[in-house]
Amino acid sequence: HRRCDGSLFDAEVSLNAVEIAGQRHLIATVRDVSARKRDEAELDRWRQEVLARNESLRLLNGLSQRLHGTRGLDGILQETGAMLLGLSGTPHVAIYLLDRERGVLELAFDHGFEGQLTQFGATLPLAGSLSGLALQRGEPLCTSDIAGDERVEPALRDPLLRVGTTSGVVVPLIWQGEPLGTINLAYERACTQGDIERETLASLSNTVALAIINVRHLDSLAFQARHDVLTGLANRARLHERFEEIAERTFEAGGEVALLLLDLNHFKEINDTLGHHIGDRVLTQIGPRLREFCGDRCDLISRLGGDEFAVLV
Repeated sequence: HRRCDGSLFDAEVSLNAVEIAGQRHLIATVRDVSARKRDEAELDRWRQEVLARNESLRLLNGLSQRLHGTRGLDGILQETGAMLLGLSGTPHVAIYLLDRERGVLELAFDHGFEGQLTQFGATLPLAGSLSGLALQRGEPLCTSDIAGDERVEPALRDPLLRVGTTSGVVVPLIWQGEPLGTINLAYERACTQGDIERETLASLSNTVALAIINVRHLDSLAFQARHDVLTGLANRARLHERFEEIAERTFEAGGEVALLLLDLNHFKEINDTLGHHIGDRVLTQIGPRLREFCGDRCDLISRLGGDEFAVLV
């Protein structure tokens, strides 16, 4: 309906039949229901938002449970990638992990890029890339124009365009201030990130970052339990494990296994005259020299304790 001033409004019209002076008439009542329509639309919007949030929570809880039971880093990346494919609405997903020593981001998982990332985007610099900038700022960054955005790594721009993507978002993986990597999503349409999408990706980032930290911590504990702290060589427990593994396999194939036991002559004199810190330096040189001497024939070098070593050949 149209108001007197010419503006349109939502109207509810009701008709009532009445009889006046023996003649039947219809009386029309027009009610402005614009406010009610707005309230209904707002209620529907909130209902859809609640449903979207519930779905996001369901997916995040499911991912969290699966990651909790995943021991290896590869498993974490596969589970995360699978969820992102269903959640983000794009088949173009990549996960990069930070290599601190080299100062670059290394491709750890990708889907939907037809091998382009493996060939052209296997590593990304921290400086001069959108991923590095997102990791530095600690917040998701979006690009609506891959072709023209200078923040996109030049070597990566053409491969992204070749698979039909035009926009993207980078979500940093950070746990308690420690940068771990990035989640990269590329879209074939305009990148629109609403509040729900941003909150979901932030929660996802925290969940995945914690899982990565946990699995690295477990790997570190497992390494410490089987290796000597000073030399980094396998310890006695790891030697026993490895000997059982290789002996069973070799004996079944009719092969032979040799175990060499060595100790250092006059090592106590080094500690007594030059100090234990010099003795420690001597011990750290034994592994590399034995490895150089044995070459490929050496399966495992172990420090049994003190100045005693073992070589599994």
